[in-house]
Amino acid sequence: MVELEIRNEIRENRAEIRFLQQTNQGLEVRRALIERNHQLMQLLDKQEGERK
Repeated sequence: MVELEIRNEIRENRAEIRFLQQTNQGLEVRRALIERNHQLMQLLDKQEGERK
C-alpha cells in the first residue's frame, strides 16, 4: 500500500470510530476498525524503517 492510501484509510477509520462512539453503536465494528488502524500504523512504521 502507498503511504498516502494508508494514512487516508486511518483517517477515514478514525472518523467512523468517532461517529460510532457518539451514537453508542457498533462496538464490534469499532473494535475491528481500531485493530485495522493498529495494523496500518505498524505497516507505516515498517515502511519508514525500510527507507532508513
